[in-house]
Amino acid sequence: MFEEREWMQIVERLVRLTKEQVLTWKTVAAEGTEWVETRVDDLDYMVGSVDNDQRPPYYLSLWDVNSRDYLARLESEPIQEDDEWGQAPLTAGNRLLELRTVAYRSAQGSPQLLSRIMNGFDRIDPEVTPF
Repeated sequence: MFEEREWMQIVERLVRLTKEQVLTWKTVAAEGTEWVETRVDDLDYMVGSVDNDQRPPYYLSLWDVNSRDYLARLESEPIQEDDEWGQAPLTAGNRLLELRTVAYRSAQGSPQLLSRIMNGFDRIDPEVTPF
């Protein structure tokens, strides 16, 4: 459905908005499968493992909320040995690795917990003994 450059725009925007905590994701599990999803307007975005093993390759699928129609799917390429050293080409599929990481962190509440921890550190009064 989409060309490579269009997929890249979608994936990069999802990564950026998730890092900025504008988008939040939730974990969904059904029938032995787990993925994360978020909703923007009338579209659901789902990220999961193609093989259901929580490892690459990953997919990004788009669904119409109102009609429940499947609209499009992008899959990452299988990890190759040289990918570990940054040799993989920059494609939208390869960017799914980063999207999956930030989306799962969002679903687990990691950014909010980190913010809470850091705010607690900021409130420490060096003149007061905590115990």
